[in-house]
Amino acid sequence: MPGTHLTFGSKGLSDTQLLLAFDDVRSPENIRVTEYYRDGRTSLALSAYDGYPHYIIEDERSIIILEGMVYNFSQSAIRQALASIAADYAECHDYRRAIREFVNESDGDYIVVIFSKEHKEVLVFNDRWARLPSFYCMSDNCFVFSRELKYILHFLDHIVFNRPAIVEFLVFGYTLGDKTFFQDIKRFDPASLISWKPTRDSQKNACERLFTSNFTTLQVGMTRDDTVRRCVTLFLESLLTRVSKASESGLDIVADLSGGYDTRSVFVALSRLGVPFRCCTDCSIADERVTARRVADAYRIGLVEFNANHTGLDIDLARHLTYLTDCMVNYWTTYRCYLDALERGKSLQTPIARFMGFGGEFIRHPFRPKTGYSDLLEMLQDNAFTSFLAIDAACSVLGLRRSDFFENLKAEISAFPESTTADKVKHLYFEYYNKMVNGGENRHRLFGWTVQPLWGKDLFTFEMTAIPPAWVSFRFYNDFLLALDPKSLEVPLYGSNFSLHTSFARVCFTFIKEIRSRMADQRHFLKAKRNLYAGLTKFTKISPPDSWSIMNIRNALKADGPLLTLIDADAVNSFLETRPRGPQLQQLLTLILYIEAIQDKFRDNLAY
Repeated sequence: MPGTHLTFGSKGLSDTQLLLAFDDVRSPENIRVTEYYRDGRTSLALSAYDGYPHYIIEDERSIIILEGMVYNFSQSAIRQALASIAADYAECHDYRRAIREFVNESDGDYIVVIFSKEHKEVLVFNDRWARLPSFYCMSDNCFVFSRELKYILHFLDHIVFNRPAIVEFLVFGYTLGDKTFFQDIKRFDPASLISWKPTRDSQKNACERLFTSNFTTLQVGMTRDDTVRRCVTLFLESLLTRVSKASESGLDIVADLSGGYDTRSVFVALSRLGVPFRCCTDCSIADERVTARRVADAYRIGLVEFNANHTGLDIDLARHLTYLTDCMVNYWTTYRCYLDALERGKSLQTPIARFMGFGGEFIRHPFRPKTGYSDLLEMLQDNAFTSFLAIDAACSVLGLRRSDFFENLKAEISAFPESTTADKVKHLYFEYYNKMVNGGENRHRLFGWTVQPLWGKDLFTFEMTAIPPAWVSFRFYNDFLLALDPKSLEVPLYGSNFSLHTSFARVCFTFIKEIRSRMADQRHFLKAKRNLYAGLTKFTKISPPDSWSIMNIRNALKADGPLLTLIDADAVNSFLETRPRGPQLQQLLTLILYIEAIQDKFRDNLAY
């Protein structure tokens, strides 16, 4: 995986450990590792392929690495700002103020590492929303910062799994807060700063938040129509700065196009603005190519189609990919998207900026408060936002008491800074999107730099603080596309027969969506739906992919190894007897494959 890797060992660094860690981050084969600094105790390196954006500033005093892109600053402005921060840090001036200013004013996806050659001191900070997932470990013996969990694992004397975090993964698909699967490794929060200094016997270090992620809805006094137009303006500004930076960096612009809303927004904006780009589509999880063809034809844009062979599943490859992507997304999605990426790579061999649609969901269908509950914690305890295993089943699989998990959950939700339930639910959706969905985007970065115009800092901030939650809906997104270009709604969405170019069609479509949404947000409907689903699964045939998952789960339980020290085989078998389907099985098998891969690599270091 491309990214920055900083390692310090108070007792020295082992060449063997570094080589093994570097080998792990060289996959796929197009990734190379470059060490920019190395002495007996410290290593500063970057793994990257041709075209992966990074910027190096080095003089006799320091090395500065900016991984990623700052879209709204010129290279000279970036160089001047970072050099000034490095000088302030070296001279013990107020460098925090300058870093806050840089993070607050910049729009980008980046990590900055400033390393003092003279004092071996380090500053690390990231962008406003932590768009590049990264992790760190601090102890008396070592400090390791990396874009990859597996890199850090090579430097731990004892690897201890974090059971509450793993239960969260089984339930929600991601971990809350700064937790990871491992007790000694934390996720780097948005807009955060690490200041690290070695001392004679240990290390002096601290991690702090520069800005809090607070999504309290503000009263801005704008009409709904003005709000829609403001979103369009901010979106186009975001798009143009990203187009300009990609072109300046020598990256060819490739735009995805599927059958839904979000990639269509990006495609339409690029087309309307006359930006040169290649448009691509593939079958991915669902085959939406027919819809993509119709949209491309409507704008007279050529469409490049890829068709990877998804027949059959290789369990060894699935295990490898789960390890390669740090178990951020279920194996099924990762497996298919990886094959799609390989197929794309056969035709798109120049360095690319892949413009994608992530981020549109924030103005269409984020999480909403469920009716019939007193607060967010009660909703979570009742599995109202559970995407995979129910809480009871997941706790049983990990041998964790339900009460202990709820205490952990309560602590995480209590840390949300918002006061109203609606805004807390909005914060939870950010957690989901910034962890699970962004995990999928991070997987795409294995092959090319991803660009998300719908994630522009100013646009996203406006959406999350200035739009009343009640306005956010499919209707709002239809109006957004209508304001962007009325022609964009002439082709029906994938899976729909509604052509939304008339007011009547839009009213009918949004009415149906709203009814479904209101039903899904009602407590008693949720319970009735669960009971109905549980009853129907007893009489429906298990699909071949589900049978494959069940077979491999049972095979893993038969192996007499460390896996059974972490998970309860009896609880897993009891869960399988309930006839779970699709996503539940995929999530459980993903965890098992990941644990197996960790055990194969680090068996001697595991401490359960």
